[in-house]
Amino acid sequence: AQLGGVDVCVNSAGLAHNAPLLSGATSEWRNMFEVNVLGVCVCTREFVKQLKERRVDDGHIFLLNSMSGHRIVQALSVPNVYFYAATKFAITALTEGIRQELRDKKSNIKVT
Repeated sequence: AQLGGVDVCVNSAGLAHNAPLLSGATSEWRNMFEVNVLGVCVCTREFVKQLKERRVDDGHIFLLNSMSGHRIVQALSVPNVYFYAATKFAITALTEGIRQELRDKKSNIKVT
């Protein structure tokens, strides 16, 4: 509180397990989803909430993604990345969703 608050949020969550789609452990999928998707959502929500509480309307949200969030890579050196890729595609969708929700609220908070 002494320093005011946070005006910039950098979301860079990333966790991967060797968890194939056809035989992977549900616990590993859940862990990837919770970190890579829900973690980003919770941090973003709480960031925007504290901006509103401080009446700040010009913060900036950075959602750092992976190339796996834009294309499916099939490589022997990186097997079984498909569930991870799905979580990163979710970040691509969330980025646009957050941008549109902020726009609908006529907010000046930026999303990159």
